[in-house]
Amino acid sequence: MYEQHFGLKKRPFPALAQGTDVFVGPQSAAAMKAIKKALKPEDAVITVTGPAGSGKTAIARRALDGVGEARILVSIARIQLANDEILELLLAGLGAKQMPKSTVQRFAAFRRLLQQYAEQKRRVIVVVEDATRVGADALSELEALTAEDAGVSNGANIVLMGDARLREFLREPKLARLKQRVRLRQKIEPLSDTELLGYLKHSFRLAGGEFESIFAADAAQTLHSLSDGIPRVVNSIVGAAMSSAAENDEQRVSSALLARIANEEFGLTGQHQVAAVEALVAANDPGKEPIDTPEPEAAPEAEPEHEAASQPEPLAAAPAPAADDDDEIPELIQDTLPDLEVLSAELDAAPEPTLAAANEPAAEIDA
Repeated sequence: MYEQHFGLKKRPFPALAQGTDVFVGPQSAAAMKAIKKALKPEDAVITVTGPAGSGKTAIARRALDGVGEARILVSIARIQLANDEILELLLAGLGAKQMPKSTVQRFAAFRRLLQQYAEQKRRVIVVVEDATRVGADALSELEALTAEDAGVSNGANIVLMGDARLREFLREPKLARLKQRVRLRQKIEPLSDTELLGYLKHSFRLAGGEFESIFAADAAQTLHSLSDGIPRVVNSIVGAAMSSAAENDEQRVSSALLARIANEEFGLTGQHQVAAVEALVAANDPGKEPIDTPEPEAAPEAEPEHEAASQPEPLAAAPAPAADDDDEIPELIQDTLPDLEVLSAELDAAPEPTLAAANEPAAEIDA
């Protein structure tokens, strides 16, 4: 394994980066601040879009750290769901220990749990990892269940993630109410060459090493050309190149080796071959379907006047936050936010849906 060969304590790129493992550069810092601001209303919906592998999930999850510890995350993974499965998943995520039999009873139990958590001042946030894959019927049901006007509580937040197709997907007539609740459309761009260098330095320091001592001086620039700045593609190329170097007892990873590995193993040549990059991302994410034909991001929609006044504007990616912002984030690397809770649900044979105690961690469920 290449970790021992290069003197690392662990691999530099964890499968699920969270907490201080997440690299925070100027773009992601601005995105995190905008997400936190947009989620202040308890039934607000936000969308987070960007190319596959660009770090949407990591950025969104770390932004949710800033919402506070008194929050419950229910995660809906990359699977297609029927509308009647959403309610069962939400009940499990909120800690229901037994599922009522009828839909009416389940709905009542769900609203009771929402109200009880609201009384404890605990926020409920539903994170949908791939909204277009989950499906319009399931999302329409999710909107109805979490809207503020659907019952006695203040509802729940929804974070929708996906690629550029998500904007067009939300034009579906059955998703009109969901679209009306959207307070922020946050786009995550691939890393710039400067951000990519910061990402690599950050990742290798967490692994117990220094990027510059292992890689050639122009390696970051070569990786940016090969990957178009998409972190997951960078991770794959770097891991394969380090394994090759270790097998051949090479003490340094050259740009030539990076280019050869990218071409031979992943079909990348540094000519920004979008289809090849997307295929590589999909290969490392079995739940994600590759995009056959990349589509440009649609032009921003004109928002109604009453909504525009309350919707926070997406912040520019380049500048770092000003000194008077909620969280002062140094350029390229920042590690001040708390680690994301890793939560698990409990399902047993109790006769009535119940709450976790106010001082106990809440449940997070991956569908």
